[in-house]
Amino acid sequence: MIALNLSEPIWVQCEIGQCNESRGHYWLELVQQGENEEEIVAQAAAVIWARQYRKLRNELGPTFQQVLQEGMAVKLQVRVDFHERFGLKLMVEDIDPGYTMGKLALQRQEILDRLHKEQLLEVNARLLLPTVLQDIAVISSAKAAGYQDFVEQLKGNAYGYQYNLQFFPSAMQGAAVEKELLRQLKQIERRKSEFDAVVIIRGGGSRLDLQAFDNYELGKKIAELSLPVLIGIGHDIDETVMDRVAHQSLKTPTAVADFLIHHNENFEVKIQQLALQIQQGSFLQLREQNLKVERLAQSLQMAAQRTVQMERTRVETLHQQLKILVQIPIQAARQSLTELRSQIQLFDPEEAHKRGFISVTNEQGQIIRSVKSLKKEDTVQLHFSDGTRKAKIENNE
Repeated sequence: MIALNLSEPIWVQCEIGQCNESRGHYWLELVQQGENEEEIVAQAAAVIWARQYRKLRNELGPTFQQVLQEGMAVKLQVRVDFHERFGLKLMVEDIDPGYTMGKLALQRQEILDRLHKEQLLEVNARLLLPTVLQDIAVISSAKAAGYQDFVEQLKGNAYGYQYNLQFFPSAMQGAAVEKELLRQLKQIERRKSEFDAVVIIRGGGSRLDLQAFDNYELGKKIAELSLPVLIGIGHDIDETVMDRVAHQSLKTPTAVADFLIHHNENFEVKIQQLALQIQQGSFLQLREQNLKVERLAQSLQMAAQRTVQMERTRVETLHQQLKILVQIPIQAARQSLTELRSQIQLFDPEEAHKRGFISVTNEQGQIIRSVKSLKKEDTVQLHFSDGTRKAKIENNE
């Protein structure tokens, strides 16, 4: 029945459930899922013989190997074979990569539509980037050439900017991408206060290499992350779901590094511009204030000169008045002195002696003013205008 009805190769559409290699042969388990994508409604074994594998690889290049991944939707040209002992088997003769690409594009669009409906596409993009990006959480594969390029680009920046990079390893290709990348994003979210941004990078690759990034759970997690996410997964044209939900999508890891450098450079330029504005503003202010000071100095000088002149005139006037005022008491004092001199001369003992008066003193030279102070036998001195004589009291009568 198989030989009569399926004598020619046919095209089948399915998903690769399993793919194992042995001695150059590839053994596949092909499945068809139901509407709920959990129930398998059809299943068949297939094989790509080593000779046919080499032929298809030469014709299709690396794309062929990338299509042969578990979970990949494929369109295969197969020859149906039945063996009484080994049962039904599909022998792969050709593959249509375009079908796989179309299915991936449809799947990606469905995810984007879902994220759009949930209003998640622009959430991360609306986060404000810090003024300076310095503490960076980097998710990549340690062996990825793109990661090394990213680090070297930052270290060799011409401005001497320093970056604190915290590396979070994750698979960047294959079935493990979703699980590992989600785990690292959750870890970064728990430590969000330590970082300014998140960078997800990998080296270049074909479109099929990027299909792991067309993932709803990854897109949702990146959209809801509280830190801005920068993507650089090494493609020029194709856009993944992660690219759409990230804050910034760049072509390559080095482009991400350049973005970080230029972001900080823009901040430095703004600071330099502000410094220049402050310098120019300060110069203008100083110049204006200097002019004001010069005008004030001139005004003060003129006012001082006027004040000094007025005060000099007032002092001269006061000096003249003072001379006049001083002469009056001086003249009066001079008159008083003249009168006092006359009085002093009038009461001068020498003058009195000349007029015939004498003065009596005791031996100590004290003037005797009363006769009662004299005793018998006291010796006194009698002062005349032309000399002195001693006298002795013989009696007190």
